Amino acid sequence: MRKSIIGLMVLVFLLAVSVSVFATGLEDVLKLAKESLLHDPIEYDHDYQHLIAMNEKDLKLTQEEIDAVKGKGYKVLYSEHLSGEKSTIWIREGWREILDPLGIKFGTMDSNLNIEKQIADIENMIQQKPDVIALLPADSVGIVIGVQKINQAGIPVIIEEGAQLSGGGYTSATCGNYREAGVILAKEMSKMAAKKWPGQKVAVGICPMTVSLWYCDERVVGFKKGVAQTNNLQIVAESGANFNEEAMRVFTDMLTAHPEIKMGFATWSSPASGMAAAAKNMNRSDIIIGGYDVADDCAPRIKSGTDPYKITMARNLRDRGRILAKLTVITLAKKRIVPRNIIFEYHTVTQENIEAVYEAQTYATIPGVKYPKGYVVNKINPWGY
Repeated sequence: MRKSIIGLMVLVFLLAVSVSVFATGLEDVLKLAKESLLHDPIEYDHDYQHLIAMNEKDLKLTQEEIDAVKGKGYKVLYSEHLSGEKSTIWIREGWREILDPLGIKFGTMDSNLNIEKQIADIENMIQQKPDVIALLPADSVGIVIGVQKINQAGIPVIIEEGAQLSGGGYTSATCGNYREAGVILAKEMSKMAAKKWPGQKVAVGICPMTVSLWYCDERVVGFKKGVAQTNNLQIVAESGANFNEEAMRVFTDMLTAHPEIKMGFATWSSPASGMAAAAKNMNRSDIIIGGYDVADDCAPRIKSGTDPYKITMARNLRDRGRILAKLTVITLAKKRIVPRNIIFEYHTVTQENIEAVYEAQTYATIPGVKYPKGYVVNKINPWGY
């Protein structure tokens, strides 16, 4: 009898350990699914593969899914954070490349980086009873209440730049490898510094966003982490700026207070362009600026080779729209588990590859740059997907 009791106790203990290990394993999977550093597919031999982040290039629509949604009158509404930005326009065109041929109606609303307006827009969209609602948050924290409202309405929600979201349920979300990209940018700028100022410790000034945008915060975290891993860069000043003109003022003050600064960093093209303009206005031809994305405000600068804006981390913005549209089609088709998180990769862009990157996302040439007669615009993603 005593042996049976002991045996039962051992069995219970082993079962508890097994459950604990399984629970920990699931927790790790959930953590990995939300981790911004992921950029390669990770395989797990269990039923939770739909929670694992995957590359957008690996996501393909099946003919069965296309047939399931084509011509069925589905409607998708998309709340954007800044509709007037060219980058948002190119993302929108990527959406339409996938949805228009399938006859899926697509409408957008502009929050203009105002979270109160975005919540009001979400309530408006819910009343229209679309089949899917997509969001590019104007505020990564404030958006949660809007997501909860969509959840309560029973409408699937897809979130761009939202794989870190907690407090609201979503069908699928996308985000970039922002933190890792920040590390890469810092190390590339370190190489530039070593080449231009060999053996010197180079002072850096940075301009984070002042609004709460998780993906921009991640870019700052990554850049700081990358700087810490170099032996020739040192951040000496930090002041927030959201757009071009604000960044011009902020960086002008920064350079005045810290004339030793030779490099600058901002979280997207507009403030980075403002920093570059400030450096030029102060006749600081020695400054090197790094940022994120490829847009009209920075592409001519980087292409020129003479502007302080020398390097940026970017991905194909049109592809961002295409991947969101693909996730929408998969959601509507209901033929498989919708991938929980999609991680899209950012890459280094300099004068050498700026043309190919810009043209592949815009289907147009860089503004202000003269091209020979008969020049053919590149429409192929230079990164192979």
